[in-house]
Amino acid sequence: MDGSVDDMESLPLFPLGSVLLPGVRLPLRVFEPRHLALTAHLERSDDPVFGVVAIRRGREVGAGMPDLYEVGCAARMTALVRHEGHLLLEAVAERRFRIESVHEERAPYLVADVTWADGEQDTAPDDLAWAAREGFQDLLDVVGGRVAGLPEDPSLLAASILDGLGLPLPEQQAVLEAGDAVERLRAIRRLCRREAALAESLGIRSASVTPSARLNQN
Repeated sequence: MDGSVDDMESLPLFPLGSVLLPGVRLPLRVFEPRHLALTAHLERSDDPVFGVVAIRRGREVGAGMPDLYEVGCAARMTALVRHEGHLLLEAVAERRFRIESVHEERAPYLVADVTWADGEQDTAPDDLAWAAREGFQDLLDVVGGRVAGLPEDPSLLAASILDGLGLPLPEQQAVLEAGDAVERLRAIRRLCRREAALAESLGIRSASVTPSARLNQN
C-alpha cells in the first residue's frame, strides 16, 4: 500500500471497535454528536464515503483521540433512516486505505489524510476459495459447529469466515492488512488450520461456530 503526498486524500473517520473488510455491508446506529455531524456531512456530499478504522486502544464514544490502527476500509453510505433519538446508517465497504495523519481540528469529527491501496483484486481462484471453505468446515467438524451457507464472493467469504472464527481484534486486523481478496483468503485458510489444530489438541467442542450479523452502535 504505497502512496506519496500527492496521492493523499482527506477522509472523514468513523472509528469502531471492530474490523471492516471490503465488500461487507455495514449497518451503523448513530447517536454520538461527532458521528451525527459526520453523517450530516455525508448527506450533503456528492460522494458520501467515509473511513472505518478499528480502535487499538480507547473507546468508540466520548471525547478524546482513540489510538487507531493505521489500515482501515472506506465505506460508501447507501441509505440513511431516521429514528427517534438516533440514525440508522447503511454503507458498503469498498477499498482499503492507510492513515498518514489524523486531525481533530478540521471538523467536528475526526478527519484523516490517507493513501489508497493500489491494484487490489476482488476475485480469487476457485481452488483458493474452496480451500478456505474446507478449512473452515474442518474446524467446524472438530468443534461440532455448523454454518448455514457461505457467500460465493471472495471478499464476503473471507469476512464471513473471519466473523465466525471470533478471533481477537489484532488478528482480525492482520487479515485486513494481509492484502487483497486473494491474500485475505490465504490468511483465513491458515487461521482455520491453526484453530482446528488447537481445538483438537484441547478437546474443545462448541454448539455452533457461525458468522453473525452485528449492528454497530455509535
